[in-house]
Amino acid sequence: MHPLYFFRYLQISDFKFRTSLFLAAVCFNGLLCSQEPAAETQTTLPEVVVEGKARPLLGVTDTASKGVATQEDFLSRPLLRRGEILETIPGMVITQ
Repeated sequence: MHPLYFFRYLQISDFKFRTSLFLAAVCFNGLLCSQEPAAETQTTLPEVVVEGKARPLLGVTDTASKGVATQEDFLSRPLLRRGEILETIPGMVITQ
């Protein structure tokens, strides 16, 4: 075999060897890193009770989004436009 062909053969086999070694390392790493999933535990949270009171905030708050819209606010507004009800929500601006 001519030396140049032999050198070319070594380069190709070296590439195949490196590729095979890399793939074997990746597969072996996957086997080492695999774990069994953790057992599912069921957690019971304590009951939370939320209470609130309406306060007159006109002229007191710094931003328009602070405030409360009660059911009375929604029922007392005349429904002239489609977005009229949504304008009751503090801080919401509706344009049509």
